[in-house]
Amino acid sequence: MIYLVRHGQTEWNKAGIKQGWLDSPLTSKGKRQAQLVAKFLAKYSLGEIVCSPLGRTVQTTKIITDFLSSNIPVRSFDWLREINVGDFSGQSKTWVELNYPGFYKQRTANLESKFNTRFPNGESLHDVYNRVKEPLLDLDAIHNKTNLVIVGHEGINRIIRSVLLNKDPIDYLNLHQANNEIVTLNLAESMEEVIALE
Repeated sequence: MIYLVRHGQTEWNKAGIKQGWLDSPLTSKGKRQAQLVAKFLAKYSLGEIVCSPLGRTVQTTKIITDFLSSNIPVRSFDWLREINVGDFSGQSKTWVELNYPGFYKQRTANLESKFNTRFPNGESLHDVYNRVKEPLLDLDAIHNKTNLVIVGHEGINRIIRSVLLNKDPIDYLNLHQANNEIVTLNLAESMEEVIALE
């Protein structure tokens, strides 16, 4: 089983500011969400936790491992970073509309456009798919069939879901994962379940 976790709510999530490869700390609500994830995961035998190196995922992972109080190995990988939103990093949607009028309308005109359009000086979801696919499938836990926790981001978690379930990533582009949701992936049966924890 794969337990796919999104980091807890951050200050910029709350304010509607694009994060990408930048960071903001977890809110008090975000810390509670991470604690709920930890309580959920405590019911299972876990082989490993892997996470993005960005501060919000590292902070979420630490809350989880502190609660579990076990020797579960934790590794961080650059390829698990959120999509790089380039010039939009640290900016609000209002700023984007003022400085890049019509960008989002053009990008979301259809799913192919959403998948292939790059953020200015950043990445497209296609770029993220190419960045993630090979190293994800190379993880020891995938081959050894041990229970794995991945602590990531909403954008990249969509790509992870498509890769691990062997689906077209374009079909996953409009799926959302709230900060308080875990997606469980049963690789043997190619099934997933979204579990809200509050």
